Amino acid sequence: MNGNSQQDRATCMREAGAAKQESQRGNLRDSGDYRANESKRCTALPAAEKADCERRANGEGSVSGSVGGGGVVRELVTPVPAGQGGSK
Repeated sequence: MNGNSQQDRATCMREAGAAKQESQRGNLRDSGDYRANESKRCTALPAAEKADCERRANGEGSVSGSVGGGGVVRELVTPVPAGQGGSK
């Protein structure tokens, strides 16, 4: 209502109404199981990338950015010995 969302009033009210309905139906519960959600993001990746994804999800590597700033970037550098594949 105070304009912080950068949306017009009609859009804000429509989304607030939809969220209220979903809440009343019990569909907006916070499971609090963030670790499981992080792991689920990795399941669709090829096996070669899945292990590194899971390591990043478990806190390895570095983190920069913020949700408020548009996104969090997680980076993990994994040395690959010469002759064992990697990107070309």
